[in-house]
Amino acid sequence: MASYYFLLFVLVAATTLSEAYAKKRLSADFYSTSCPELLPIVNKGVIRAIKNETRIGDSLLRLHFYDCFVNGCDASIMLDDTTSFIGEKTAADSNNSARGFNVIHDIKAMVEKSCFLAWEEGILPTTASRADANNIIPAPFLNLSPLRTKFSNKGLSVKDLVPLSRTKC
Repeated sequence: MASYYFLLFVLVAATTLSEAYAKKRLSADFYSTSCPELLPIVNKGVIRAIKNETRIGDSLLRLHFYDCFVNGCDASIMLDDTTSFIGEKTAADSNNSARGFNVIHDIKAMVEKSCFLAWEEGILPTTASRADANNIIPAPFLNLSPLRTKFSNKGLSVKDLVPLSRTKC
């Protein structure tokens, strides 16, 4: 069970970081000096969310999947639509299916309250795209052959496909 919580922590933390930032800076002890409370805060937030609703762990995993499957793990799934921007959150396969946004927001708020996290200039912007999400995320009606192809195109195996293919979380 502890490894399950750790996996969820990693997924939540990765969702809040941009891909460029993560590639450049993410390491096991990156925040050990600037924010030593980070790991306990995220862990506590995930555990609290799971105690409140046991299915949320699966939902956080699926949320991370939706984010990473479309143009990389850049937290673009977290962006709300505006009058000048339409993102991935309301794409056909994530709208009314992806959930757990409130857990990510709550944990992020707890981290920001306890730690000063300086973001470097020059971080690449997110690449949110509803069109890409509609075309890339495997639709719930696909049979095994096209599912395997979509997952293979992302470097994922049938073992990855089984827990990540469409289930109601």
